[in-house]
Amino acid sequence: MKSERLFYILGEIDSELLADVENISPRKHRLPLRTIAAAASLFLILGTGSYLYNNRLDPSLPKLTIDFYENGGMGFSGYWAYDISELVNNNPWTEDCTLTHLPVFRNRHPVDGAGTLIEFDWEFMNAALTKVAGYLGINNLEITHDPDGISGPPVSAQAQGMYFRMYHPEVTEVFFDPLVNLPEEYQIAGISSTYEDNYTLAEYLLEMYPNLIPMENPTINIYGGDYSSDGTENWQDYSISFYDVTEDLTQNILNYNFNLTTFTPDIETGNLWIYRVYQQDLHDVIGYYPIISADEAQSLLCKGYYGTNVPEDFRGEEYIAKRELVYRNDIMQDIYVPYYLFYVELPQEYKKNGLKDYGLYYVPAIESKYIEDFPQVWNIHFN
Repeated sequence: MKSERLFYILGEIDSELLADVENISPRKHRLPLRTIAAAASLFLILGTGSYLYNNRLDPSLPKLTIDFYENGGMGFSGYWAYDISELVNNNPWTEDCTLTHLPVFRNRHPVDGAGTLIEFDWEFMNAALTKVAGYLGINNLEITHDPDGISGPPVSAQAQGMYFRMYHPEVTEVFFDPLVNLPEEYQIAGISSTYEDNYTLAEYLLEMYPNLIPMENPTINIYGGDYSSDGTENWQDYSISFYDVTEDLTQNILNYNFNLTTFTPDIETGNLWIYRVYQQDLHDVIGYYPIISADEAQSLLCKGYYGTNVPEDFRGEEYIAKRELVYRNDIMQDIYVPYYLFYVELPQEYKKNGLKDYGLYYVPAIESKYIEDFPQVWNIHFN
């Protein structure tokens, strides 16, 4: 249909106006070919420049060589539970956190493949053990050194019914003998416990033994909730720890992962048996690295870029049950790097006595451009 007929039908203009319109011919603009080519080149330069700018490396941040290590003993890293909601902790990181950078640390006390210290920093270890003894009101300890570990741990001491030992400079253990008697209502005996029982005991310990929890603002962290099973019966267990909470989220994350105080009751009597203080040496900061979001990490997981000792490849996004940000602070690590930890429901054959099995899969939280040989180094599956 011609344009004048269309206007007549619409009844929106008269014939004289149409005549004027027909005498007007549209003006066409043709850009010279060289102008088009120049414009295309400009867009290409701008696009390339934007890509390079967004992917440039901070010269103050060295690339990291990350060797994935996950000690699963004779098994692999995972938890049994009827539902993922039963696996709890008080991790200060939440899904709505907006962190952009986190620190990476060098392990100042490395170990060999057997977990034995390569070098012994006796001064550091003596100071750490003496500090913990001071929390218990003990001074002038006679500390024993055994670098060969033939007769016991590298550093140990005994005083007033307490046995101190250190296998690594960052963990001091105290065993009470005799046990520290607790009121009956706070005793947790046996192989099973409840969240409420552990929380009640933690509140009691915080009130009665504040010197053993040397923090300005200690918060209770009851963690665990996973089950053990003998094939016919299931039993659940939790652990008690404390970490210091500040106004700084990054510091809270570091305290939660590295600077803990824990208590363990005796399985037979429910009285207090072991007291541990974790004093991680975080003085060797490699740098504050930009981190990716949990969604970006999940995308890498789905592409197969992860580390795990679970004997199953990641089976699909729909099986992700939970995710959180953690530092893998095992002493076998050469450097301490933040990771996103994914709890993934494993296939039917891993279920036992009605319990689901959730395997642990890790994706580094720092931007991959700062990881040497990425993604090859993060295609590590033990199956």
